[in-house]
Amino acid sequence: MFTPPVSRLQATLLALGIASFAGIACATPPPDGNELGPAVASSTLGSMSGGTDTTTNGISTDGSVSDAQASHVNTGMNAIEANSFQGAAGLPTVIQNSGNNVLIQNATIINVRLVQ
Repeated sequence: MFTPPVSRLQATLLALGIASFAGIACATPPPDGNELGPAVASSTLGSMSGGTDTTTNGISTDGSVSDAQASHVNTGMNAIEANSFQGAAGLPTVIQNSGNNVLIQNATIINVRLVQ
């Protein structure tokens, strides 16, 4: 059986990947059993917070399509099946395009506010 030669870069990346995985797998939790680490005092957090109830967000997208041509092309059909997001976690995003010469810009802002 022929085994292709492995480049030095591939061997290095593989070794780093194994070392990283081993480090994660062997990590031990803090002695108090709290996986997040020790609690920080409220007075310390109070001096570190933004100190405002106002949240300002902005997204600036600036794209353009110009001098685009498409000739003799067929576009496909986009379909999202019934179970497409089954088991999904986080914030699934779907961007669909069945056309030609289309600029798609997408952005998401997520604000998380923790209150007592």
